[in-house]
Amino acid sequence: KLYAHRFIRSLGDHLLLDSEVLFHRPTDFVAGVTADGKPTSYRYETSPLKPEERNYFKTIACLTNNQVRRFETRSGVVDMLMISLHVLRELMATVEANHKAPFWVAAMRCVQSLGPASTQSDFSEYETYFQYARHNHPRTMSISNERVSSNTLHGWLFGRG
Repeated sequence: KLYAHRFIRSLGDHLLLDSEVLFHRPTDFVAGVTADGKPTSYRYETSPLKPEERNYFKTIACLTNNQVRRFETRSGVVDMLMISLHVLRELMATVEANHKAPFWVAAMRCVQSLGPASTQSDFSEYETYFQYARHNHPRTMSISNERVSSNTLHGWLFGRG
């Protein structure tokens, strides 16, 4: 998901969206604009941090050489995420410079470094971008603790749960 801009050359700022999200009403993700109408900030939802997400922050610390800290007790993992292309490019360049390796290789190394503490939830592209942007580009974000923009289909609709 984080590499889409390298393959779709015309891709600018964009929305990452999980496939189970349905919009039931018009949703505006733009929080601020310049005089000529270009977005300066986007709306972000958060959710309570779950215990199984704890290793996300160990991976983020490894990727950023401990330069990015967790934002309170909230998580950026919420089914959708607005991506500012300049923030994403900076994140990837920072990680690649820190690790002298492509972003995906650095992510794999950081996850593997967790060793026995490792779980199925060691890396999240949502959390990594959200925490990096919150730490380094807070003016690009308008953060809400409420789920206001969408509804997510529940697992039972797909025969799960």
